[in-house]
Amino acid sequence: MNVGFHTISLLLHDETTAANELARIGFRTIAVRPRLSGLDPGADRFVARILQFMDTSRRLNLQVIFDIDAHYLHDPQIKEGPSLASPDDAEADDAQAWIEKWIEIVAEYGVQPSNDAPGDRQSPRSDLVTFGVGIDDASQHGELQLADEYQLERLATRLDRLIARAADAHVRLALRPASGHAIAKVAEFERLQQWLGGTSPLLLAADVGQMLSAGEFPVGARLTRNAELLACVYLSQPNTQSTSGVSLSPGEVDFARVLRVLKKSQIEVPAIVQVRGRSEQGLEIAQQAWRSLH
Repeated sequence: MNVGFHTISLLLHDETTAANELARIGFRTIAVRPRLSGLDPGADRFVARILQFMDTSRRLNLQVIFDIDAHYLHDPQIKEGPSLASPDDAEADDAQAWIEKWIEIVAEYGVQPSNDAPGDRQSPRSDLVTFGVGIDDASQHGELQLADEYQLERLATRLDRLIARAADAHVRLALRPASGHAIAKVAEFERLQQWLGGTSPLLLAADVGQMLSAGEFPVGARLTRNAELLACVYLSQPNTQSTSGVSLSPGEVDFARVLRVLKKSQIEVPAIVQVRGRSEQGLEIAQQAWRSLH
């Protein structure tokens, strides 16, 4: 099974150092997120940093996932970036431009694309960009009202443009449903598919913690149902105050069990461990995660 680790859990390590250490532990995939003190496209040394990181990832044969929902990067006072689902055209334009920027970055600096189709979820050498559509101001910073056909059409139109842009650049694009976003659940991602009209698919980056928080049970069955569009699975904790570790409390999801379900269903996608608020523990948390899943 292709198990990876998210460097947002290692905020005290730069991405290149993290890549070296995670590969040494045994991880095959690394997920990175833009941040002010790391891979910030607006920083002077960004090109040098991403070249060093990507060269290292190639050498280590690591698959790279760019999780581009950056916090406090667009505005140091505001956690969320611009929303693709915003009724404000200017804000939605900014969100679209941000995703397009990362499609261009990955196309220029990412690993060499495979010979498979851009939408092929099995392509091992094609980098992946995952994103959330952002909050919906019209719903008072809540989830998009799925009965609102006009809002869905607007969002789908923008997504179709982005999907086409990514396909042309040989970059895979996957939506990551998140609590509070306009598309907050895997079920809403499924509904959204009815509105998309492009020739290339919008893939799914499922977050187990978000699925639990949204009451999407059983997790394994829902992932299997979306196997054809599943690009990766984020193994995160539900939105609670607990920072007790990689293992969840009794009655919550067993990440090792999720991996077994994926393997049994022959779904060969990266499963990315993401742990919140424990960067002070450094690589110990990555080592703990590796041991708990093997």
